[in-house]
Formats: sequence, C-alpha cells, structure tokens
Amino acid sequence: MNRNYQIFLIAIVAVFTLTSCSVERETVQTTDAEENQTETNLESAESIELNADESLITWNGYKAIIDTEHEGTIKLSDGEFLVEDGELVGGNFTIDTTTVDNKDLDGGMKEGLLNHLNSEEMLDTSNFPTGSFEITKVMPIQENGFTHQISGNLTLKDTTKNITFKSNISGLDSEEITATADFNIDRQLWNIGHSDEQSVVDSLKDNALKNEVRIRLDLQS
Repeated sequence: MNRNYQIFLIAIVAVFTLTSCSVERETVQTTDAEENQTETNLESAESIELNADESLITWNGYKAIIDTEHEGTIKLSDGEFLVEDGELVGGNFTIDTTTVDNKDLDGGMKEGLLNHLNSEEMLDTSNFPTGSFEITKVMPIQENGFTHQISGNLTLKDTTKNITFKSNISGLDSEEITATADFNIDRQLWNIGHSDEQSVVDSLKDNALKNEVRIRLDLQS
C-alpha cells in the first residue's frame, strides 16, 4: 500500500473518531425565531436593570482534529430582568461582540485568533458590533439544581434563532438577581465559521473547528 495513501487513511480515521466525540453537555434545542409566549403583560412587570460590568459570557471553542480548545469572554452592554410577583416573566440583554477576548493565548497567537474571531467569516464585528438575547418563554422547574427552563431569541450576525436551555436563577424576590447557565450552541446555525465539520476535506484544513461552542452565562443585576 502506498505510504501517502496510508497517511491519508489514518487522517480520515482521526477526523471521524475525533469529530464523533461529543463535547460535554448537550447542544441546545434550536428553532426559528419565535414570538413572546409568556402569558404576562410585560409592560406591567418590574424591570430590574442588568449590571453589565458584573455580567459576562464565557465561551469555549474546540478543534475538530487536534484535541485542543480555546476559552474567552464577551461582555454585555445592557439588559434587564422582567419580574412580576417574585417570578421571572421576561428579560433581554445586548451582547457587545467587539469585546470578544481570549484567555489562554498570549502575544501574536492571541492577536491572530482575535483577528480571526472578529473577521467576516466569524463574528464579523465591523458589520455586526452587537448581538442580543430576548426571553420568549419561562418555565419554573426543579431539576438537577436548575430553577428555570428558558427559551429566547438569540441574534448573532444577521441570524435569529430561538434556543431553549436550563438555568439557575436566584434573588427574584429582591433587586439582586443572579442567573447562570451552561450549554452548547451550533455555531453554523448563526453562519459563524468554517463549513460543516463532517466534511473530510474541510476538517483536514487548519484543524477545523467543531460545530459546538460552549456558552456560559453569568448575569447579575
């Protein structure tokens, strides 16, 4: 067997082995954008302002071929929780995509990654300097430490999709609300990044990214 052909076969096996390994935690249920489904008249709810300085999104991106990842953050510019009778009934926040940062690289490697993340192929921050999330449905739950199931419209670049995830929310009976969540999104649904990771040719290029991106929300009022 030709040595180059052997190397090619090994590369193909590596691609399918590594891309078949799922990133811990499920990718969120995603549908087309939805109208608000809460039964509450949101105009009558109390608006509690989000503390943008204390709130943060942490992200993790994963390589499809080499088992490595990058971690970083994105800041929020504003937002609010909508509360009525001690219950969360709505809310929203604005994502300042121009603040995308990396935490695990330094120097030229960090600069190169940030240039790529800001590029048209990725977040395209020059054309889309903000994103947003708006709650469309809230369901109280008691499941594995989670207190609420949240659905909402997530807008990144020129695309809006409705996502559903579980969250732990406390302080709804006060002015000091904390909300946390940890989930994956499929970046391709928002037209972010390279073509599908399951393509052998594309996966062999530049250690192509996995579709899943981990998102951790830490929101404070």
